[in-house]
Amino acid sequence: MNKGQSSIIDALLFLLICASAATLMFYTAGLYGENTTKQLGIVYNFEFAKSAMLALHYAQDESGNFFWIELSKKLTDISTSGDTTSTVNYLTDSSSGAGKLIKTVLKKSPSSKTDIKITKGNTKIYCYISYNSVSCGTSSPGYTGTVFTSKTELKDLRGNTWNFYIELYY
Repeated sequence: MNKGQSSIIDALLFLLICASAATLMFYTAGLYGENTTKQLGIVYNFEFAKSAMLALHYAQDESGNFFWIELSKKLTDISTSGDTTSTVNYLTDSSSGAGKLIKTVLKKSPSSKTDIKITKGNTKIYCYISYNSVSCGTSSPGYTGTVFTSKTELKDLRGNTWNFYIELYY
């Protein structure tokens, strides 16, 4: 009688160990796809931000003026007179020039919460441009979550440092 009971208990313990191992294998196999997809998404977002910034580096408006040179002139106007109107119009007029380019970059973004931020130095926020709105002289729109950023530094004609960011929030 003892031999029969011990054989049944041995078989049940072996079955329990095999079932646990199979469950662990299925769990691990299920997570593999999620982690791969997540990693590809992260790489894609970084590549998008970098490529969008690179596209702006080579972009020209209808007159053949390079985007960064024209933006530097507009930012110099702000440093000189404090007037932000011409710069805001330059960056947001979606019918031509830089505004059209920026709207295209924001439209193609994989994130629904993408904005372009311009700051003077590292502190004073000058302008936030999103696909639907522009807010100048304010703080951030208050997005939370993971952010993927690409940044470039720009000097205006008076030597002031401006930072230009593309930010994707998830």
